[in-house]
Amino acid sequence: MDVLRLSGSTYRPDAIVEGYTSMIWTERFKNFGSFELKTSKIEETFELLPLGSGITLLDSDEVMQVENHSLERTGGSSELTVTGRTIETFLENRIMKSTVYGASWFPIQPYRDAEIIDLLLWNHLVNATGQDPTEFNKTIYTDTAVTGVVVTDSTSIADTTKLWALEAGEVYPKVQNFLGLTKLGVRNIRAKGSSAKVVNFDTSSASSRGTISKTTTNNIWTHRIDVYHGTDRTANQTIREPVIFNYEAGHIDSPKYLVSNENVKNVATVISAIGGGEVWAGAAQSGAYKKAMLIDAGTPAQGQNTTDFLNAAVQKATIELAKHEQVVLFDGTISSSAPYKYGRDYFLGDYVTLMGEYNFQESMMISEYIRTSDMQGNRAFPGLTRLVSREVYSDTVRKNK
Repeated sequence: MDVLRLSGSTYRPDAIVEGYTSMIWTERFKNFGSFELKTSKIEETFELLPLGSGITLLDSDEVMQVENHSLERTGGSSELTVTGRTIETFLENRIMKSTVYGASWFPIQPYRDAEIIDLLLWNHLVNATGQDPTEFNKTIYTDTAVTGVVVTDSTSIADTTKLWALEAGEVYPKVQNFLGLTKLGVRNIRAKGSSAKVVNFDTSSASSRGTISKTTTNNIWTHRIDVYHGTDRTANQTIREPVIFNYEAGHIDSPKYLVSNENVKNVATVISAIGGGEVWAGAAQSGAYKKAMLIDAGTPAQGQNTTDFLNAAVQKATIELAKHEQVVLFDGTISSSAPYKYGRDYFLGDYVTLMGEYNFQESMMISEYIRTSDMQGNRAFPGLTRLVSREVYSDTVRKNK
């Protein structure tokens, strides 16, 4: 694998990193990607990959940032380990604040699933206007804008707009929570002259404040953070050629399967100082099939609208329910004899069909793609998880108690 250093606000490749002994490069659809590089060329790598520098692969568009240098001496030799994550994790360094202490709030405008992710990314990485589009007369720090970054939206899902509750805290966990309620992911695309719909939000004092605009832009030579979704390539659709990984056909080596109900919850019982109720994921269940969890929404902040408080509690419940679904995981190597190639026949976030042993057949999502390079050579394989299939969002408490 050719490892490239990126520099400048445009994140263009400017050097090839050579002499490493091993590399693990993992790109993920919803969660952050990560890399680990080991080398005995200590001084050269310190100079080439200082903390905070950008890094990518020749055959990848994903951008990661160097976060750690770990130096270890064993016997008479030293080895440097360099690790880092994808750029959107920088949102751990950005915060949201409420105008009313302790209160959640709803943006002026309702947004589709992708648009609320767009808003959080744009508002805390791009917005340099000094105005927060989520509320009238609310300001935001201008020094949080990052030079040479744009947010783009590549989604085409025709979902409806919703009211989304925001709350004070680090921005990155909020992005992850909302991604958990959707079939969307976030990717970092290095500068390469690509075309995309660049996102912007109205920060004027007019009634249009908070309205999103998406402008098709060509020849983008800046780093872009893109909100996107995968394509259905399963055997259940007829629009495009399906991608079917079949164990019997020799497509899968050393498969491992995990199917678990251990952490499943299907109802959240919401309590608060002013009442509560139940929020169900999917159809209501009873008896041994009812698996409940408790959500303590606390007390409304002074001056907080009661309806807003309860709706925010419901959203909190749906976010937690989305974290407690049945787990179906596949771990194994896709054989080189498989007729499908990553980057040509399927991509990160796509849905494919897995036909394993013992009648194991599932529609799975390409949740990650892992590349490794060491003394044994270069290898690459996808990680698959089952699609989210049950309802995980409700606008109201379904059963008041």
